Amino acid sequence: SITFQAQYTSNTTATRDIPPVVDSDTWALWRFDEDSGSTAYDETSASRAANLYNGPVWTTGRFGSALSFDGDNDYVRTQNSWGNSAPEEFTIEAWIKLDDYISSGNPRAIYAMGAGPANLRVNSDEKLYFSTYCSSDCGSSSTQHLTGSTALVPGVWYHVAAVFSESQDSMAIYLNGTLDNNLTLHSSYNLYNHGTYEYIGYGSWWSSNYFDGLIDEVRVSDTARTSFQLITNSSVYNWT
Repeated sequence: SITFQAQYTSNTTATRDIPPVVDSDTWALWRFDEDSGSTAYDETSASRAANLYNGPVWTTGRFGSALSFDGDNDYVRTQNSWGNSAPEEFTIEAWIKLDDYISSGNPRAIYAMGAGPANLRVNSDEKLYFSTYCSSDCGSSSTQHLTGSTALVPGVWYHVAAVFSESQDSMAIYLNGTLDNNLTLHSSYNLYNHGTYEYIGYGSWWSSNYFDGLIDEVRVSDTARTSFQLITNSSVYNWT
């Protein structure tokens, strides 16, 4: 008979990036893993499918496939509107990669919310730009804009997130899981009830340009998230 022996020598920790998951707070998650066709399907049980308009192109994404937007006129829009009840708490997330520097012009939209006007965009300084519109008792202004502190570099994947909370009277921007900027809202600030479609790659409020680059793994949650699991660790055991 033949006997094989192995001796444990050491172990190392391996880190890998992971996509977002559907949890109890997820309102919609578009992975863009269809890789063909004119429909992007929502992974939640609510099945909030969205249609592609004017030819965004399927391509290799951060995880699986993604959509490439040309910055001219293409976008994604949900088949149905959110309704007329603006959320009190929400988080918008996506993985994005800019094709080029923006340099000038209106901010380029990543995601525009339908129920209450809220847009996550990238401005001409390549910084994240988060806007909301208030219904009443708004304090000094009915519109609040929050700009991130970090300039994005074209050709690099970033996880971006915008968080709104009425209970905490706050807006926040996260970049790669780290707080990039935040502001405190008036204590009675609440979103205006808008009730229209969700847009990806285009903004239906304020002056926005179409997105130029790749968008992947868009998740919208009905809670104000403050942490994002972007990586996972596993042990690799070495034997001789």
